[in-house]
Amino acid sequence: MGITGKDLHSSIREVAVLQETTEMILASGDTETVLHQTLLIVRNYFGVSNCAIFLVDKGAAELHRRASNGYERGEGRERMRIGADGIVGYVA
Repeated sequence: MGITGKDLHSSIREVAVLQETTEMILASGDTETVLHQTLLIVRNYFGVSNCAIFLVDKGAAELHRRASNGYERGEGRERMRIGADGIVGYVA
């Protein structure tokens, strides 16, 4: 079982997303713009309708949803305890 053309295309696409996002982060000083542009890239490249970016608050051991796409205000969790709340919290 080897790598198929589809797998290779998917891997190349993922690397392109990472590169584009990294270049954008390095070029911009505005955090809000970077977060929302990152969400747009994820939506466009991976075709997801709902996605979010959580930032870590080490002092509170929590994740805070800082930007999201496809969620209504108040929909979903705004904060998650690291290691305790949902799969996102456990992964963090």
